Amino acid sequence: MDTQSDPCWKGIPPGIRGFVLSTAGPPDGGFTTARPLQTISYTVTIPPALTDWVQPLGLPKFDPSLGVLLAVKLVLTGVNETSTQVTNPDPAPRSVVSGSDVTFCVLDPVGEILVSVIPVVRFINGLSGSDGSGDPGGSSSATNPPHSASRIGQRDHAAATEDLSGFVGVGTLGYRATAKGLPHHESADDPELSVQITGSLTLTLVYTYDACLHLRVLRLGEMPGNPGASPGDGHGDPVNPSEPRDRDQDCESMATKLSYHLVLFQLNLRHGFLKPAYWVETPGMGSGRCRAAELVEVCQVELLRHPHTPADHPGRHYQQCLKIALEGANRIAGR
Repeated sequence: MDTQSDPCWKGIPPGIRGFVLSTAGPPDGGFTTARPLQTISYTVTIPPALTDWVQPLGLPKFDPSLGVLLAVKLVLTGVNETSTQVTNPDPAPRSVVSGSDVTFCVLDPVGEILVSVIPVVRFINGLSGSDGSGDPGGSSSATNPPHSASRIGQRDHAAATEDLSGFVGVGTLGYRATAKGLPHHESADDPELSVQITGSLTLTLVYTYDACLHLRVLRLGEMPGNPGASPGDGHGDPVNPSEPRDRDQDCESMATKLSYHLVLFQLNLRHGFLKPAYWVETPGMGSGRCRAAELVEVCQVELLRHPHTPADHPGRHYQQCLKIALEGANRIAGR
């Protein structure tokens, strides 16, 4: 079934959509509809505090035992609460605008801004001219009680376009939050201004993943770094990553070649030149072979995890093994 319009695949580029195999599907490996994805979220709240401040965010990394991470979303809500007191020192009346801007930022461990918001609080006071007495309680002065304003910002990361490996593992992400307050006033001449600024923050981290894909890949024993995998070429001879079988090293990204052969493979399946239950030789993979339908799904997961694999990428050899398996099957289909 074509999943181009399926809401379960929203956000995944068309180049990696296609046919997916259900774990509860028919025993012959037939294709069924796409599975819904799962999410897990974490929220950190920093209570109101006088600006400026810097606070750590103890957000956990994604647990790889849950499944294959497909997307990450950060939602930042910053709240600026400000009070002011303004006084017109001049004899002429005037309208005075006062308040503050607070810049909230979420920073990664190296200090890059991931998401930021700037909630703004403004007060407008019409003040009479000063009588020269210096009494702040007259009509030439105004006190504005605390008023709050909030802004929401969002940052999205997708495995189809980014490497999400930094989000996966144990421990925390090492993020920190900052709040910097800036007093504000507008008038012909500067009035006397007293301002108090507090800032609070809420950050929600949402991981989107597919547990079913993870279980199927683990069943094949082909997750990178899996100690159960035993690399080989399917004939008892090991595959040497430093000695590729063809000119793959001339391609900037192995994911590009893998995508090309995967499209051809899916076309062969769609038009009946190959069957979903067909056994495909899988050089460099522990089992030595897998069903054609399973190979499609493994390749889709790998392209989501590593969409760009240049020469020095640690996942390049694994993608080369998948590419060789697809290439061999496509040759058989073309006979």
